Amino acid sequence: MRLCVRKGILAYGLLGATALAACGPAGDETRKTAAAIVGGVEDAADPEVFMLDFRSAVGTINMRSSTLVSKRVLLTAGHCLDPKVTPSFLPIRATNKTDAKSAPDSDYIDVVDMLFHPEYEALKSAEGNDLALALLERAPEGVTPKPMNTAPLDDLPGQPVRVLGYGYTADDDYTSFGTKMEVTLPVVKVDPLQFTIDDDQDSKGICNGDSGGPSFHTFGDG
Repeated sequence: MRLCVRKGILAYGLLGATALAACGPAGDETRKTAAAIVGGVEDAADPEVFMLDFRSAVGTINMRSSTLVSKRVLLTAGHCLDPKVTPSFLPIRATNKTDAKSAPDSDYIDVVDMLFHPEYEALKSAEGNDLALALLERAPEGVTPKPMNTAPLDDLPGQPVRVLGYGYTADDDYTSFGTKMEVTLPVVKVDPLQFTIDDDQDSKGICNGDSGGPSFHTFGDG
């Protein structure tokens, strides 16, 4: 089983702390050999985490993960919304249901606009600034946005983060996406623009489709 290394973006602070996955796009060849969240469990306790759904006339052809950071705004990775990675003509919508594929249309909210980090460079997500915002048509009911962390991250290496995403959970099974999953992994390195999470394990890891999703860490102040 081949697993990706997940890198978290530190610009603009973190969502308690939140990292954004920087794995390869779900449409590339990596998806055929890489698993998504494995060794994890189904998550139903984090309504701030949303799946971004890119849908064609014949059904879903792409998806990513994201986090609600204000009433109508989702934070995700820049490469998740990059038109050079995902066709810009596809409508985008979002849901926070645990089983997103079974959710009715009424549980989805359309994305009506997007904004990239001013220093984001297409197809260079590993170099940092891989951030984008997606504006929802309306605020999701009963969901409190995730607060931003502003504390220094110097002591984060060796600490656990709880990683969430809707990505693929089975090799070569392109129907295995769409369930919100979580797994706990350790931070191994903190750099100025990103931090690296260790998922080079046989039993736990993350990858395609989890891109843009969060990694949560509870600091000493709660």
